[in-house]
Amino acid sequence: MVESIKSAVIKMLIDKGDGLTFVNLSEIPGFTGDASMEIENKNIHCWFHCSLDGINALKELLDEKRIEITSTSHLSYVVDGQIPRYPIARHDRRYKEPHWFPSQIVKGLKFSR
Repeated sequence: MVESIKSAVIKMLIDKGDGLTFVNLSEIPGFTGDASMEIENKNIHCWFHCSLDGINALKELLDEKRIEITSTSHLSYVVDGQIPRYPIARHDRRYKEPHWFPSQIVKGLKFSR
């Protein structure tokens, strides 16, 4: 399942271009689930509705430098119609409660089909 999600992310980046939100990724079969993608164990989360396969697919693509995850405006998620009910992480620090990091997926240095 991880390989098929990776392929779908790459295809989506080719078809739609940079700036994919996690709402876009939720269209990929097998991506949505009950896990959250946390950044560096700081209680800062990119998204709260991922499958473990979806998280592993993104981590592999990140490790391969085929994608990057960068910040974006929360308005991208307003346009896509889904905003998590968590405060936005405004600083790079450890939070006591979960915070959301509005993020987007863009092509990495070694992006390839």
